Amino acid sequence: MERSSDIIDILSQSDLFQKFAHGFQGSAGLSIALQPLENRHSIPPTAHGNAFCALMTEGTDTCAICKQLQAGLTLPEDGSRRSVVCRAGLTETIIPFQVADEPLGFFQIGHPMHVSPTQERFNRLMRFLSAESDERIQALERAYFKVPTMSPQEYQNRLNMVSIFSDHLAMLANQIIMGQQWAEPGTIREAKEFIEHHYWEKLSLSKVAHKAKAQPSYFCKRFKKVTGLHFSEYLARVRIEKAKPMLLDSRHFIRDVAVAVGFESIPYFTRVFKQITGQSPRQYRERPNS
Repeated sequence: MERSSDIIDILSQSDLFQKFAHGFQGSAGLSIALQPLENRHSIPPTAHGNAFCALMTEGTDTCAICKQLQAGLTLPEDGSRRSVVCRAGLTETIIPFQVADEPLGFFQIGHPMHVSPTQERFNRLMRFLSAESDERIQALERAYFKVPTMSPQEYQNRLNMVSIFSDHLAMLANQIIMGQQWAEPGTIREAKEFIEHHYWEKLSLSKVAHKAKAQPSYFCKRFKKVTGLHFSEYLARVRIEKAKPMLLDSRHFIRDVAVAVGFESIPYFTRVFKQITGQSPRQYRERPNS
């Protein structure tokens, strides 16, 4: 089975999670992240979608306030959700994510206020900060009054939505764990098939990822994990294998073989060929058993 962090990474990139997260943030202004179980004792701060939290994590004193919040936010052993409220009055919650009653990770949700922001509360918060410029305080103030507010009951209703969604996401996670979907991922299979039929063309990682219906950054990591090779290495090996039988036919010039399999530079073709086979194209052609 893949590590928890690997499965969580796949789930976080999935359409199922991305669409839910987009709707969750858009309807209520709340942020949601899916964290691997490995982070349960040191939960990272997340300011996604919240300008005030993002600013608070930048300063020395404000960062210390955020760290105090994170120190009190750990994943409960009994599998229950847990919420903490920071000094600024913002709430952050973690909800365990389980598959077949086994913990796999957790949802990290934030950061609403349960009472409307007021100038008095903001001024009180600023007394805990030192050496802050007027410009930074003004930026914090503007962001503070844009923090989403909702009643505790409304917030609980939103958290209940996450718990329900968790069951749907667990079904996808179970497919991954059982190998039903990723024995050889369809994404990688499609990419390899496309390369096999288009190796002589000018192929980039982005182009192949698009053909395989995957985000380039995710495709890059997944391709390396499944094949054991970086995309460029795999493509070069395919092209060299295609070049070998052509080189054994003396009617083909070496430069024509290089171009035919997708290399634009003859010196580069020669260098890559030797790196992979241990021989130059000419040595390969002239070997005794050819």
